[in-house]
Amino acid sequence: MRIAYVALAPFISGSERSLQTILSHCELVNIHPIVIAHLGSPLADWATKRGIENYTCDLTVTGISQPLKWVRTNWQLFKILRRHKIQIIHSNQLWSYPAVASIAKWMKLLRVCHFRDPVDRHCNWWLKSGLDLAVGISRYTTDQLVQSINPGLIGNIETIINPVLMSSAIDSKEQARLTHCLKTKFGLRPGYFTFGFIGQISEVKGLDLLLKALSTLSHKRWQLLVAGDDPVEGKPYLKRCKLLVEKYGLSDNVIFSGFIENTTEFYQVIDVVAMFSREEPLGRVPLEAGASYRPSVATRVGGLPETIVDGKTGWLVDLEDTKAQARILENIMSLDLSVFGFQAREWVESVANPEHYIIRLHKIYMHALENFNGKD
Repeated sequence: MRIAYVALAPFISGSERSLQTILSHCELVNIHPIVIAHLGSPLADWATKRGIENYTCDLTVTGISQPLKWVRTNWQLFKILRRHKIQIIHSNQLWSYPAVASIAKWMKLLRVCHFRDPVDRHCNWWLKSGLDLAVGISRYTTDQLVQSINPGLIGNIETIINPVLMSSAIDSKEQARLTHCLKTKFGLRPGYFTFGFIGQISEVKGLDLLLKALSTLSHKRWQLLVAGDDPVEGKPYLKRCKLLVEKYGLSDNVIFSGFIENTTEFYQVIDVVAMFSREEPLGRVPLEAGASYRPSVATRVGGLPETIVDGKTGWLVDLEDTKAQARILENIMSLDLSVFGFQAREWVESVANPEHYIIRLHKIYMHALENFNGKD
């Protein structure tokens, strides 16, 4: 099976890590992938290092309003797709789909798009060329697709939770040694309970809400490691959060590390992940945390309840109830988290195992191809 995976990927975040996990397991089911990324995308470098054939072109072209760019991009895509005898073109997110939709339709390729972001009525514009198969990353996302997308634009919809890589188990002595070294590396204090925030530092991710809840804790021997960056020019939200840290008197408790390429180190050095998002189609972070034997505390919004078994693999909190959030955070600091960590790992293995995921995705592709070829 020959598939072209398409991604804008201006940086590597959760959506790109999900794609990387798929690409790393294609060989198990005899999928021959190529990657088509936007100009300058770090995903192309990642693919090159792993021997995955890849190309870059302008994926911001969404129509013939820029005729020369549109013709140039489509001609480039045509040559790539024909050279590799591609059967399926799979857009990693909606935003890269319009650039490839027309040429894929003209070449009679099966068109697949992953929906990893919130879906509303505005998404109909991005799908005006039609789509053969939509893949939602949660029941929440799939419900949004059904409610928001015009009938007839999408041929079929499947739901499959994002896969995450499973970290290797290490003994307690080695874990203690490694944690000590990593705390030194990130400037964290030994003996302090460590909360972790990882992801884009943007308002939707709710770092300001987490800071507010933490500022009310009576227990002061805690620290927060913030890993990520503000993608907006000038970094306005990051600056706002740093001002909140000063306002709440938390300068000694909060460490901003910037982007961490090796996310395994992040999960190894923290005690629990805190994710106070205002909106989340799924929430990859609690799954990654569980894969590293770490529980999570997250807001009860969007698809996040599908990533945590409340009270077993982590905890769910209401979005606007700061007092309740603080009570749970305080309580977490007094628990033996190893039990919750092992339960989180066991659960994530059952729902987000990469090998199980690629087998199921392959079956979805096969079924879609049979129906698609049957139409011809």
